[in-house]
Amino acid sequence: MKIPNVNLGAIAFAFLLLVGCDSNQADSGATKVGSTPEEGITMIKLYKKEDGHWHYHEAWIGDREITEHWGIVGERGDTREHPLPSGDSKAVALRNVLRIAYESGYKEVDLDDHSMLLVEYAVDGFGTPEDLDKRHRLESRLSGTLGWTGLGHCDGGSIGSGTMEAACLVIDFEIARAVVAKDLEGTEFANFTRIYDEREPKG
Repeated sequence: MKIPNVNLGAIAFAFLLLVGCDSNQADSGATKVGSTPEEGITMIKLYKKEDGHWHYHEAWIGDREITEHWGIVGERGDTREHPLPSGDSKAVALRNVLRIAYESGYKEVDLDDHSMLLVEYAVDGFGTPEDLDKRHRLESRLSGTLGWTGLGHCDGGSIGSGTMEAACLVIDFEIARAVVAKDLEGTEFANFTRIYDEREPKG
């Protein structure tokens, strides 16, 4: 039996805006456009596949600015700050920033069309409070890493029956697995047992 602890992308995004890995870092796995009212949209992420490679172009609302972030999936890409206009709704402001990306063929990709990447650890039974704290730190790190490389975000995790997992929604599983494995090297999270696609048969 697993004990899930779902961490919605919008909550992760807001958290990282406040206490992210650096002064500008934010989780790119925020509000899924279409799943919340227009006034609730604080981020839009777009994708385009070109010459066999995924490209991302996204924007999110800050305190007094809109951050635009774009690049090739798996790479940190570039950013640009835009003043937050008065009068426009957040959704309209974001779409105005992304207007050229839309015109270039970038589109939103439904979360149902993402892969579910899991980072698995061995634990004793249902784990300990220390294991759970470690998983929460891992989830925050993964959301930052995947967000800044345009790959997706961490969506929570589970613990029990001898294993603990952090679950991530990603646009390209193979690229995400390589990026995550590299990012965890030499950290407290390096002792994972495997990184796998939820669709893979266990064992």
